[in-house]
Amino acid sequence: MHSFNVQLSLFSIVSLLLLLVHNASAIDPLFSSCSNSNNHTSNDDPFAKNLNQLMFQLISGSPCTGYSLSSIDQSPYKINGLALCRGDVNRTTCKSCIRNASTQILQLCPYKRQGIILFDECLLRYSDTEFFGQVDDRDQFILVNTGNVSWLQSEFNTQVMQLMGSLKGDVSRSPLFFGTATMRIGQSEMLYGLAQCTRDLSSESCEKCLESAVGELPSCCGGKRGARVVGGSCNDCPFKKSAAIWFDECFHRYSENAFFHEIDKQESFIVSNTQNASLSLQITQLMSSLRKEVHPPLFFALEVMDVVGMTEKL
Repeated sequence: MHSFNVQLSLFSIVSLLLLLVHNASAIDPLFSSCSNSNNHTSNDDPFAKNLNQLMFQLISGSPCTGYSLSSIDQSPYKINGLALCRGDVNRTTCKSCIRNASTQILQLCPYKRQGIILFDECLLRYSDTEFFGQVDDRDQFILVNTGNVSWLQSEFNTQVMQLMGSLKGDVSRSPLFFGTATMRIGQSEMLYGLAQCTRDLSSESCEKCLESAVGELPSCCGGKRGARVVGGSCNDCPFKKSAAIWFDECFHRYSENAFFHEIDKQESFIVSNTQNASLSLQITQLMSSLRKEVHPPLFFALEVMDVVGMTEKL
């Protein structure tokens, strides 16, 4: 799987998010990255046409399942696409997020062959490489909240691991690869957890992805009041009070604050491949299709002229 170059660290399809508190706009992405080679040259070249077709199909061409996966395989270029919404947001929020993502990814990654954009409520990705059903846990991007928890950090970390570890098996066995859990800590505190995989994975791959995400918690995500880590590992994030682990294929989140069915309006990001592509029309069509079609069961997969797209609501 192709890795994306980002400032501070490499970002791959595996991403770890830890909850941050700052004044970012609700419509701004948490992170973005683009491919840095093999760029296409215009909106009229073959790649751009395939990409636009893929976007159209992802947005509007398949049953409304909340998750979309599609490919366009028209010579000489094949493009794959995926869109996903978080499993606890409603249909309106999901569609709005996908629409915003499809618009911004084309603006932030013009003429690029690979790109990813991530918001708290949804993820959108396209690539000229095969990535469906694969787990990539190599790279990372980290944002950290410096606030510490007010109780024993080792005890807190143990409880976080128990909560998120219990979700791993439940989510990998659920039809929608999504689940939530809560745990009481101390006399009055509550810990909330959420996990999700994209449905192109097998049950085994989903559990592996979530296991990798949970494995990052002791070293990067305990005790602090919040952080977001994008990637499969983190080198500099001591104890966090809340965290969300985002892989392209799966998602883990915990917090001391209730967040189920709520929208995080503070964090979003885009990851994109910096390589340019000639399929801007297909990308536009694909994105349009994804944002129109993602509603309950909040999964959608689509193929447009060799461009593959996928979308899912978290």
